[in-house]
Amino acid sequence: TDRYGFNALHYAAWKNRTNTELIELLLTHMSLDSINKKDGGGSSPLDYAYFNRSPIRQEIIALLRLKGGKANYYDENGRNVGPGNGDLNH
Repeated sequence: TDRYGFNALHYAAWKNRTNTELIELLLTHMSLDSINKKDGGGSSPLDYAYFNRSPIRQEIIALLRLKGGKANYYDENGRNVGPGNGDLNH
């Protein structure tokens, strides 16, 4: 985790543009707590996947959800519901 509370999955979910190999590798070796780690602003790696505007965005979201990923700002339908109202909190 860096000084902002980001772990490798936060960055991978947000920045990967061409394939999901790194995300798959991370998910295989991370605990559920790490998969749902909140950064300093309360965003989980799944929240960052919703910020990703690449062609593989939906694939990243599906992978994270398949491995138990939850969002703090988004519901299970991908709607931005604001901090603390996402599926991570229900």
